Amino acid sequence: MVRMATRQQATSSWHDDDLCPKIVKILKVISKETISCKAYMSKPGEYEIHEGTSQFPLSLNSKICSCGAWQLSGIPCRHAIRAMLHAKIDPHKVVSTWYSVKTYKQAYSFGINPIPDRDQWPSFEDIPTIKPPTLKRGVGRPCRNRKREEGEDQKGKRAKTVKCTKCDCYGHNSRICRGGLTAKQRKEAQEKAKAAKEASKSSQATEINISQPASSNI
Repeated sequence: MVRMATRQQATSSWHDDDLCPKIVKILKVISKETISCKAYMSKPGEYEIHEGTSQFPLSLNSKICSCGAWQLSGIPCRHAIRAMLHAKIDPHKVVSTWYSVKTYKQAYSFGINPIPDRDQWPSFEDIPTIKPPTLKRGVGRPCRNRKREEGEDQKGKRAKTVKCTKCDCYGHNSRICRGGLTAKQRKEAQEKAKAAKEASKSSQATEINISQPASSNI
């Protein structure tokens, strides 16, 4: 409230056609930075600005500079001011109307009315008191865990991906590890081990049958 009244009072001596004092200071700072720029005109209103090893196409007719600063802020950049000096154009006339004193006065032309203390507010006895809604207990045990976002890990659940501690591979544990073999290779190794185990059992059974003497018929 006080800020709006103070700024409205400060603009009483400003002219509507001028720019705000802060914008004028910014233009002075940008004008000093045009020393490193050189303007080359291709046609009326169209320039190519050289700054060191960089080149910036610029259009005074469309108010566009390839650096983008003029379009974003509405205040001519150093490349635009360099071209305006070459074309003998006043940079103050090209600044956006949003920075004019007239627009500034319109923004602060309204004030905030003072508010009385709470004790001075009028009393309303006929207005009914609105109470909060009654809580209704849901069916079942209430949930204590908060709702997780999509993709967020649930608390207390183990990861589904199993990592082997021997070969640092995923998909199996150290109990069935085959030295970092693939799933197909592990399956083939298990089948070979199973076949070898069955072959050893059959060979043992054959040796037992051979060692036992044949029973003679009396």
